[in-house]
Amino acid sequence: MARLNSSLGHYVALLATVTVIAGGILAAVYFQSIGEPQAAEVLLGGALAKIFLAFLLIATAGVGVLSVTSMRAVNESAVDIRTNWLPSIRLLSEMKIQFLSYRSILRSHFLELSAEGKAAAEKRMDASSKAIVKIRQDYEKVITSPEERALYNDLVKQWTEYETGVQELVALSRASVGKYPTEAQQLNEAKYLAIGQKADAILNKDIELNNKGADDAGAAADKQYGSAFLWLMIIIAAAAGV
Repeated sequence: MARLNSSLGHYVALLATVTVIAGGILAAVYFQSIGEPQAAEVLLGGALAKIFLAFLLIATAGVGVLSVTSMRAVNESAVDIRTNWLPSIRLLSEMKIQFLSYRSILRSHFLELSAEGKAAAEKRMDASSKAIVKIRQDYEKVITSPEERALYNDLVKQWTEYETGVQELVALSRASVGKYPTEAQQLNEAKYLAIGQKADAILNKDIELNNKGADDAGAAADKQYGSAFLWLMIIIAAAAGV
């Protein structure tokens, strides 16, 4: 947007300069032709033709410059959305899905009464944990702001604390083969469930931050396009008036 405004400023300054020069030319023609009507007509006609051509060239150049500048500004916003905000939103959404999957597997571990069933659940839980680590590594590469980095650090802290607690819950569940692990369930509800929910809240806040960033970039592109379109209409109307 700043580039667009700068280009408009330069264009308006150029137009004002040409207007002053055109006024000077017409004044010179007027004073030179005082008392010579026929000469005045010839000189004035030639001067007006040159002035018209100059305004036409400036208008054409203005349309070209504004078009290129506005397209560049809109493209920058599109690139920002495509390379920054959308990858972050996608990765955070994948992380949220894995968080839910991890908890679901933990509940399955509680419900499994056989040692084989609990061992299978632990394998699935380990795979989910590795998937979360991979998503986190990818997401770390696309973090762009201090606010986003702070949210991510808080998220990692909460989730690490939750996963550490889950190992305690799994150990209690594993020791309860043949019966429901009531002790593990009670400990989860009393302590670790709240930690997991806090991690969810931070993750949702991070997703909202990136959604807002994408919305702001889109709104900036709309504003840039609208401003450029308005100025193009003004330039075309001015050229038509000349």
